[in-house]
Amino acid sequence: MGIIIDDLDPTVLQSRAHELPAMHEGNTVKLTVAQILGLLAKSDFISKFGASDVAFTPTGSIAASTMQAALAEVDSEKLALAGGTMTGDLSLGGKKLSNGLILDGDVRIANTTDATKKLAFDASSIATGTTRTLKVPDANVTISSFAATLVDDTDGAAMWATLGATQSLGSNQVSGYQKLPSGLMVQWGTTSVTTSSEVATVTYPVVFPNNFYTVLVCNGDTNNAPAATFGVHGTPSLSSFNLRTNGVSGSVRANWVAFGR
Repeated sequence: MGIIIDDLDPTVLQSRAHELPAMHEGNTVKLTVAQILGLLAKSDFISKFGASDVAFTPTGSIAASTMQAALAEVDSEKLALAGGTMTGDLSLGGKKLSNGLILDGDVRIANTTDATKKLAFDASSIATGTTRTLKVPDANVTISSFAATLVDDTDGAAMWATLGATQSLGSNQVSGYQKLPSGLMVQWGTTSVTTSSEVATVTYPVVFPNNFYTVLVCNGDTNNAPAATFGVHGTPSLSSFNLRTNGVSGSVRANWVAFGR
């Protein structure tokens, strides 16, 4: 009759000579710890056991019941390092990759030294079913605050104002001015005179901030007074100039345009 575990002496100090029950051809036998270690050390003993002999409890999406089958199942379902095709959405920390697209609300590019500084993208203004391409030049580009303001303008008039241009065409557009981004100002108007040799003071719509360059005057009523002539009397100032007339009979209109900055 074989040896059962109750027959072993529990008071014996464990050592390589300590005996443990083992099975041999259906019978229980006693083997010392040294004998068991010797069997384990033999290569032919180890070779008889593999991952197929290790039980595996199916879990998650893995249905295999042995370790070998479970490894094979995982290997067949993994995404290769060289790439492959995934079906369904991929969620990374709550950020979703959907049908090969990274959703703009889930993307943030953080600063290297301060992760609280982030760059986000918003494609909500693009028309439905439309793909827009953002191209950059073959150069390093820094978007300044001024450039950002310019790009954010909704029309040409707003961009013109951002560039520093101002204008006033007047209520009837007979007189007005425009300041260009360079600072150059152009002002224009019309003045009626009634007496020959009269010197009339003409005031610009706005004062030139820094310099007066020149003013040009012409007859604006050649049909009624073709002989009337006009000229600038004295030195114009930043706010006005004196208009001198000749050959005027009745009311005659003089047109003028002035330049400064």
